[in-house]
Amino acid sequence: MWPSNAAVEYEATNRAESTAGGIRFNNEIGLEFSRQTLITATDFIWQLFQQNTEADRKSVAKVSLFIDPMDGVAYTSNNEIHVSANYVGNYSGDVKTEIVGVLYHEDTHVWQWNGNGQANGGLIEGIADFVRLRANYAPSHWVQPGEGDRWDQGYDVTARFLDYCTTLKSGFVAELNAKMRDGYSDNYFVDLLGKTVDQLWNDYKANVLAENFGNGIEEIGALSRVSDDDEDDGEWRGQNGNIVFSAPMPEKMESRTDLIKRKNVKFELHDGP
Repeated sequence: MWPSNAAVEYEATNRAESTAGGIRFNNEIGLEFSRQTLITATDFIWQLFQQNTEADRKSVAKVSLFIDPMDGVAYTSNNEIHVSANYVGNYSGDVKTEIVGVLYHEDTHVWQWNGNGQANGGLIEGIADFVRLRANYAPSHWVQPGEGDRWDQGYDVTARFLDYCTTLKSGFVAELNAKMRDGYSDNYFVDLLGKTVDQLWNDYKANVLAENFGNGIEEIGALSRVSDDDEDDGEWRGQNGNIVFSAPMPEKMESRTDLIKRKNVKFELHDGP
């Protein structure tokens, strides 16, 4: 049984009512709907972070939402969430669903731990977008799994990476957030998953490649013996660019498609060809 957030006060104010965005906000979203969304979002965040007691959570008495005549999308400071009326006014599409996703992201900033200021901004924003992703409010313009240049690139890139890490350990983000209560170190990834964050990022990229190519792996490279020792080692390997794949030596020759179907075929990323 998860705790009620009835002790937290939520208020919403439209300070841009005379603007086009403020008018659209009132007509298509509304203050009471937004306030209720924050209540629902808080319950979801507490569950996702596994914060089932007051001792687990930040002490927050009130969360305030302001619709402001400003640029950008939104920001959160001192338990106050500020959403851009300009963004609401110019958004093409289902603005109500979009703002719900924005509110889940921003409300996460109210409740998440930030490592006493030691965690990098990319991870902080990635956790907030991870919450939005898990709440099923990821917009269509987000990057696809596997895209991005760095694990701490932030926002959707980091959210997708954290989602992968959660497949390795259920509740990973909850445990990571809890560890960030008093400080931060990249070694937290080693503590929780047994690998460095850079190793996990490479594994994540390789895992997406494996899922994307599937049985069509023969189209990107041929399985062949790397050396005369392969038969003794019991492994066949192939490589195309920085994609390396390998499979156990079959008792008899099989097609490349048959090899890739083996459960213990593995994919790795190497720095160069």
